[in-house]
Amino acid sequence: MQKVLISFIGTGRKAQGGGKEEYQKAIYQIPNRRPKESSLITSVLFNELKPDKLIVIGTPQSIWAELSKINPELLESGEVYERIWEETWEDKSVVKKETLKEWETYLKEKLNTQISLNLVDNDAIDSIVEILYKELPEKVKEVYLDITHAFRHFPLIAAFALPALKYIKAFEKLTLIYGKLAKPPEKSPVIFLDTPNKLLELLEAISLTQHAGNFEKFASILGNNKIEDLYLKVETNRRISNSTLNSLEKELLAHDITQKMAADFLKKEVIPNLRGDNLAIRMAKRAIFFAERNQFLKAYTLIFEALVNTQPEYLSYEDKKKSLEALLNKEEKNIYNTIRRLRNIIAHGDNKVDSDLKGILQNKDKLKDWVYKGFELVKKLSNSN
Repeated sequence: MQKVLISFIGTGRKAQGGGKEEYQKAIYQIPNRRPKESSLITSVLFNELKPDKLIVIGTPQSIWAELSKINPELLESGEVYERIWEETWEDKSVVKKETLKEWETYLKEKLNTQISLNLVDNDAIDSIVEILYKELPEKVKEVYLDITHAFRHFPLIAAFALPALKYIKAFEKLTLIYGKLAKPPEKSPVIFLDTPNKLLELLEAISLTQHAGNFEKFASILGNNKIEDLYLKVETNRRISNSTLNSLEKELLAHDITQKMAADFLKKEVIPNLRGDNLAIRMAKRAIFFAERNQFLKAYTLIFEALVNTQPEYLSYEDKKKSLEALLNKEEKNIYNTIRRLRNIIAHGDNKVDSDLKGILQNKDKLKDWVYKGFELVKKLSNSN
């Protein structure tokens, strides 16, 4: 499935001087398209976007019969249309669930498209989220949210729900659409808002960085593959020179506000943590990062290797450990051995744990404390070399 259109349908406005059966029309102007006159923007968007599925949400008082404007010649006939029209227009009009279900089936058959019509009450909040969760298919390429009609909080709730559903339903792109109403003969511009999708990508990039230490998504946001190269160096413990970081900073050019925010985040939160440190310190910093997030497998692997890498680079790995152990005093050796034993237990999933370590493994605060002790020892050893 390529496209889903989500639209809200309100109670509408009667055309001035018109009969009871006339709603106020607008001349909707989609960019680079011929203007279309309609009483319901959903009909214009449906014909323009040609979605694989249309999801419409409204109240019993909404103008459900106006969905016929998608294709009046095809839809404005038959018993089902007459019933939905009568329930829409009669005094104190209330569309019944049964009638709306029949109208939904009728529209599906006539338009040969998946269509979901959903009733909610005037104070709906959770029910809107439930509808979107239920009706939104998985792995859609594009989701369009029309925020033109209905009670103001309806599209607002949907706009907050869809960022979460983007990850649950795995759709690729979200575009918000707003039809700015103008009285004919003036045209009502239809605005396609791409910024929310850009902000979603930025939010994902920041979240991945803050919670997983992975900042490579900023490469696509800023159009700079050197960010991916830098992250690969971090993950493979390669050398990172200050000149490399300085060069990248100069290349973080912003063409819009989203890119400016992305560049600012990298300059403030990522690059400073990579600058000027040797490998051991950088690994120790990442150990603290993961310990604070209770990711102890990563934290203890990193802090142990950071301790080993405080020793001269020309030594083999085993010789580094021997050199380190020979340097440590009694208190430092206790820190090193405790971290080594905890790292081995965590990394190998060993259930045979010495009694003195059980209390640490069962308490996340104690696990963090030992990582911090290791960090202080790495700093001391690095300064002495």
